[in-house]
Amino acid sequence: MYTTDDQRERAFKRKRIEIMRSEKFVELGPLMMTGIREFTRDIPTACTNGRDEKYNPDFIFQWGDKGAGFINLHENWHKAGRHLEIYAPLKKLDAEIANKAMDYWINQTLVETDPNETIIAMPRDDNGDPIGLLDARFKGCTVKQIFDWLYKEKQ
Repeated sequence: MYTTDDQRERAFKRKRIEIMRSEKFVELGPLMMTGIREFTRDIPTACTNGRDEKYNPDFIFQWGDKGAGFINLHENWHKAGRHLEIYAPLKKLDAEIANKAMDYWINQTLVETDPNETIIAMPRDDNGDPIGLLDARFKGCTVKQIFDWLYKEKQ
């Protein structure tokens, strides 16, 4: 597909513009323009510090432009939800479960927002199973409710 990082970066910018112009995600446009986006192989997948975003180009483009768009929106939902600030107490209690709860909530939200995958698509393995956290049990739940559920299961 894209052979150089420059090609990947241009494709990523095009996808971000498509997302920001779409009716489904237009509200996230200003937030998506905030911070710095960096391609780096220093991380295995993608992450945000609540303002800036980092993406491993080898990871995010495995699933084409729609998959890269999904991952980009995933990181931006962490920013939009101020997850690093609001859920800091949950992270102190159990950082792994807190991160999973946030990811379950974000992925469910994205899948529900674009169920026909017209703009983004959740990355899937060769069997069609989601790569990332998605569980119908948590449909309609808040991050805190998901955290409580997972925390209880862990006990």
